[in-house]
Amino acid sequence: MKPIILILFLAFSTPLFAQNDTLIINNDYKWKIGVKGLVERSGIPSFAPANERVYNYGAILSYKLGKSRNFIETGVYSFTRMFSADFISITQRNIRIPLSYRLETKSIYFTVGFYGSYLIYKDPHATLPVYLEKNKDREVNLGYSLSLGIEKNVSSNISIFIEFESLNDLTSAYLNTRYKSLSFVDNNASYLNYGVAIGLFYKI
Repeated sequence: MKPIILILFLAFSTPLFAQNDTLIINNDYKWKIGVKGLVERSGIPSFAPANERVYNYGAILSYKLGKSRNFIETGVYSFTRMFSADFISITQRNIRIPLSYRLETKSIYFTVGFYGSYLIYKDPHATLPVYLEKNKDREVNLGYSLSLGIEKNVSSNISIFIEFESLNDLTSAYLNTRYKSLSFVDNNASYLNYGVAIGLFYKI
């Protein structure tokens, strides 16, 4: 995964640096609306590596603060999380709503923020049925996100971007269990997703 990310960033950033221009062409806009698709690795690191591939996507809304390069960003995402071990595999489908601060520089940007997610569907498989019967998933989760990316204008109102993003739950995977020896709650385990995203913005 890491070599692929490096290659993508280098390929995307070379023409940007060669042009020696700023990230933003049209400074009169206040909003950016866009879409983003992500290829990620997902898992519960304290129990097993975050190595299950998942695909996510969403819509972005970004508000520019004054004439600065500071933004407040939110959106709505389809958020898939997946965990797999020797005796169990769980896929969760969630709706995720973030609230982030975004800073754009001359060539790159980064975001930091928090998100809430709501579990809408779960697909579990286990060789220990009692595990699924006695563990209750946490339906509402809170977490924080970090991203680093490069954005390039293709016109005065349209830009494309590529970024690396990490999503870390702050809440534990389960609410409670009757079998503590089989519970993620014992080690306060939580989900982690990380990966690469590509997307498009339209400036208003």
